[in-house]
Amino acid sequence: MSKIIRRQTVVRVILFMLLIGTVGMAKGWAQSTMGTDFWMTFLSTLSENSQTLSLIAAGPRACSGTIVNPSTNWSKSFNVSVGTTTVVTIPMEQAYNSGTNPLSNTALHIVSTDTISLYASNFQLHSFDVTDVLPTPALGSDYIIQTYPANFKGMVSPMIGKEGRAYDCSEFAIVATENGTKVNIVLSGNSVDGHYANQPFSVNLNKGQCYQVKSVSYGDLSGSQISVANDKSVAVFAGNFCAHVPTGCDACDHIVEQMMPVTCWGKRFVITNSKLRSYDVVRVTALNDNCQIRRNGVLLSTINARQTYEFEIHSNMPTAYLETSEPAEVFLFIVGASCAGSNGDPAMVILSPIEQRISNVTFSTFNSGASQYHYVNIVTDSDKVSTMRLDGNSISSQFQTVPGNTEYSYARVQVSHGSHTLSNNKGGFVAHVYGLGEYESYAYSVGSMAKNLTSQLLVDNVMASDYPTGFDVCGDDPIVFNLNLNFDYSHVHWNFGDGQDGNTCPITHAYANADDYEVSCDVYIEEQGVETLVSTLTTTIHAHSTYSMELFATHCDSYTWLGQNYTTSGKYEHLYHTDFGCDSLVALNLTIEHIETHIQDKGCDSYEWFGTTYTNSGQYEHHLQTPLGCDSLVVMDLDVYQSETTHESSVACDQFEWRGSVYTESGTYEHFEGQTIHGCDSVCVLELTVNRTPQVEILGYTQVAYSSNQWPGIYHYYVMDSTVLERGSIIWTCSNTDWVFVPVSDFHCMVIAKSQGTAALSIETNTTNGCNTTASLEINATNFGVDDGEGKGILLFPNPAETEITVSASELSRVVLRNALGQTVVDLPVERTDEVTIGIGDLSQGLYIVEITTAFGKTAKQLVISR
Repeated sequence: MSKIIRRQTVVRVILFMLLIGTVGMAKGWAQSTMGTDFWMTFLSTLSENSQTLSLIAAGPRACSGTIVNPSTNWSKSFNVSVGTTTVVTIPMEQAYNSGTNPLSNTALHIVSTDTISLYASNFQLHSFDVTDVLPTPALGSDYIIQTYPANFKGMVSPMIGKEGRAYDCSEFAIVATENGTKVNIVLSGNSVDGHYANQPFSVNLNKGQCYQVKSVSYGDLSGSQISVANDKSVAVFAGNFCAHVPTGCDACDHIVEQMMPVTCWGKRFVITNSKLRSYDVVRVTALNDNCQIRRNGVLLSTINARQTYEFEIHSNMPTAYLETSEPAEVFLFIVGASCAGSNGDPAMVILSPIEQRISNVTFSTFNSGASQYHYVNIVTDSDKVSTMRLDGNSISSQFQTVPGNTEYSYARVQVSHGSHTLSNNKGGFVAHVYGLGEYESYAYSVGSMAKNLTSQLLVDNVMASDYPTGFDVCGDDPIVFNLNLNFDYSHVHWNFGDGQDGNTCPITHAYANADDYEVSCDVYIEEQGVETLVSTLTTTIHAHSTYSMELFATHCDSYTWLGQNYTTSGKYEHLYHTDFGCDSLVALNLTIEHIETHIQDKGCDSYEWFGTTYTNSGQYEHHLQTPLGCDSLVVMDLDVYQSETTHESSVACDQFEWRGSVYTESGTYEHFEGQTIHGCDSVCVLELTVNRTPQVEILGYTQVAYSSNQWPGIYHYYVMDSTVLERGSIIWTCSNTDWVFVPVSDFHCMVIAKSQGTAALSIETNTTNGCNTTASLEINATNFGVDDGEGKGILLFPNPAETEITVSASELSRVVLRNALGQTVVDLPVERTDEVTIGIGDLSQGLYIVEITTAFGKTAKQLVISR
């Protein structure tokens, strides 16, 4: 049947956007055969009186655990130490399936506080085998059984024992991990409890229950199929009551192995022959039809789903590279003692595919009393042999390349009895361990990854395998293609069948034309830098046509369309569906011209509407007419809000800082304060007066002189910038009280220096605007030592003088003129004479001292130059 994908057009865009948001590469979590949670049970064997049931735990770290039968509440604790193996003996009644009743409460639940490897041994002398136990996360819901054909040599009747059990039979047991587990079973052969080959039946199990199936005598249950409803997980153990491998070889031995879910099956295997054995038997079971089996590149056989192909591997060619075109499960069987050497007997071990390499595992050998030789066969990448370790020691020298594929190498290493650790953190490995003794052997996988290697193609989150005839979709609808791949891959390549392709996952694609399209996706993995195509997934898309139409209409007041009355303009859609559920969409683009329209608006201070300015809130109307002639009244509900203005004033000297700005001139300034709750401007206005502080300076001499108390120095001082100062705004002071200080006017004063020393002449302003300042001038006065009472007979004339003076004295030798600052302005040496005339026309007016030197001494006189 096909899946019809039906969509609503109105949500197409939303769905497409959501789908784009989830684009990404899907990669699954890789679970290994080591863990902390396990379920298991024991199959029935030849004798129930002399056997020992054991669980064996080993781990990389010390931990503890418990073993519980949830149906009987029996429990037992155990501890695991580093480098040792813990063996726990299990009572027969808690975990052994006798076979007398298919349904039993014999499941064990094992939980540990840290990661361990767990193994199970069902031992009786000369008849026992071992299996590793898968952790709960590695379990699945789909299995195909592998056992070995029953052929109890020497017995000629249907082998029914005293307890009513079939002695010569294959068997398997199913363990439920959850309540309400429905198991669907299709047997490949008849069972002792009345179920026939290829006739499906179901059993319902609760958590902790077991269901065991035994074949009729000489029967083989290989290829039997188990599937669990609702994706619940079960554990499955399969083997033989006491098998002859191959038919006709003595002696029989109990064989058992836990089955791997089909999701973990692979396509590439390296087969290694057992040491001390002339040959082993290999059995391959296929998951799908047309499965080609090649050994070292040579086609051995092509089998269909659930079929098994058997071949031998001999000691003269101890290894082979096996490749299948479809996922397969491969088991190696150790051959009976009479056919391949007395050291050994039948044992069964699953060979992990190369895709399930593990990097580290701790395992244990078994000492049954008869098994004397213990080996581990290891397969790893040839370029990673150097990093292969056993108990921390390199074993690279023991590896040889696999002739059928030199990319891989193998080793068959003898180990001592006890606990061992294998590791290769660079490339990983697969391995199995086995023990051999006189008419006795055991074998089990030491562990592997349990990655889900199956693939599912999904169309809009629906699995393609559920719809083998394909999907019906609607053209132009975006379809999300995705993969459910629970293994790591390097890239994918989509072919959508319409000439378009893509390389992302998930990916969205739409088909423009109605047609049938074959969609395929190639999935690649990368190993050792080489990409390999591992799967091609396909489905069929049946794309069907969609239709759409747009209508346009304009009406007054209202319009009725498809029984619906519309009173507002807009785009209205009506959806029809074709026979395949595809949308046919008619869209009406409707314009309604109403008689009355109400609008609401607001403004600040004023509002202009249809050429009129409104300054007050209120309801206002305006009449219009539509092009169709429809009357239209527009009613405006108007709110007019006022802007807010606040005022400030200030007076400052020279400058004023306001709202982060500095102002140096008087004026009116505005600052935007923000908006009111109605969105109108709020402004603050500043009225500013900036007054100037006077820039005053005292002008006058700082160095003055006087001749004597009778001849003091008289000096005048003035205020600079007096033109901008107010009258009466200057206050003069002089710090020397011996001098005569005479203010002449507001901006002029006179200082009479009468004694030697200094004085500070100061002014202070007192303006009406309050912008005041001060200034000061320091004056230094010196004494010339003039004494007009001496020097009789010495004349200086005229005095005051304008342009020249005459000095008359007996035997003149020098005349010196000094200004009021004591600076020499004329220095005239003369030959002894009685009179000399000196020009003073280039000297400024003022007081001068004339120093006259004669043969009789030195005399100083005061001279005033005035014009």
